[in-house]
Amino acid sequence: MLKRFMFCIAICLLCIGVGACATLPTSGEDLGSLPPITSITHNTPSPAPDIIDYSQVLEAFKAGLKSELILLNNWSMDLGYDEATSIIRSINRYVLKQELLAGLLPKAAEAAYENAKAQLSTYNLTLSTDIQCPEWQFLAAVLPNIESVDELIFVLSPKFEVAEENGSYSLMITVSPISIIEYANYYSESKPKEEASNAYLDVRFTYGYLKAAYNEKGEFDLKYSYDYPKEYLDTLTFPLMRVSEFNDTWGAGRSNNTRMHMGTDIRELEGTKILSCSSGKVVAVGTAAIPGNYVVVLDDYGYEFHYYHMVEPTTYVNVGDRVEKGDILGEVGNTGNSDVNHLHLTVASPDGTFVNPYKMLQYLAEKQR
Repeated sequence: MLKRFMFCIAICLLCIGVGACATLPTSGEDLGSLPPITSITHNTPSPAPDIIDYSQVLEAFKAGLKSELILLNNWSMDLGYDEATSIIRSINRYVLKQELLAGLLPKAAEAAYENAKAQLSTYNLTLSTDIQCPEWQFLAAVLPNIESVDELIFVLSPKFEVAEENGSYSLMITVSPISIIEYANYYSESKPKEEASNAYLDVRFTYGYLKAAYNEKGEFDLKYSYDYPKEYLDTLTFPLMRVSEFNDTWGAGRSNNTRMHMGTDIRELEGTKILSCSSGKVVAVGTAAIPGNYVVVLDDYGYEFHYYHMVEPTTYVNVGDRVEKGDILGEVGNTGNSDVNHLHLTVASPDGTFVNPYKMLQYLAEKQR
């Protein structure tokens, strides 16, 4: 089997059509000049003459990572119905898990380096690393779904590259985990069609909720407000044909105070048409215990809009559809964890964090009046 000199082990995301977020508009920028969201690809360097067996390097990396410790005792947090004490215990577990992984990644890189050095039969090999450890919120959303070391490696996406110059060799190791949207799409693609949307929503909701409510140490630190760029707001429309009653209930207790409210509720009559606030792609359509019947749209600038409690499973759109702002997504209802007809709107910023939609809706309501 031919070995290759400039080969990069890259673990690439399946082609799922959802990618990295475009640069977001800020005050004074021309929104029209911004590119839309584009697909993420992981590039592999051009093949070159063989020098080492990178599969051995990867195996050494896996062994040094002690993956069995990372994959041990991971469980999902039911943010809708778990007791507060149970959620806190889970948060503490994933904070510690992140600290463990952060300590193991450099050791895994060192093990990979020693393997490469042994293969080259020379001590004249230098090591350079660029290692990014996932956040604990990412681990909480992802690890409960991972069943094998190969899946963990896919998520961490390590890459190895040996280069030679004037008889001296260098090994570059990078660890750059895939994004939460990439993982949500990967995970949903692995499920049967009827389970795919709920799988996507589970990953996105867990990550978005935890990012909004807790800091990097696992301490409660709810982000109460979010400043949307005006240029971005001007691309949006109110999610109903008329402005209805809504209040700022961000962070309020829900489900007997076992979770916080991560959105804005807009009261309206059953059957009122729900409109897409933005232009983008439908990434999830389904029914679940808390949101009831729902639609999720990832827009062209990386914001994700969740529309909950529809009266019935929508017949207006399907996963993968392109929608423009103002297109009908469904109808107002009272399904899921709800006791009155209304639209619940949740918004995730391009980094996946849930953000308060209230100021956005105020702006859009004034514009529509």
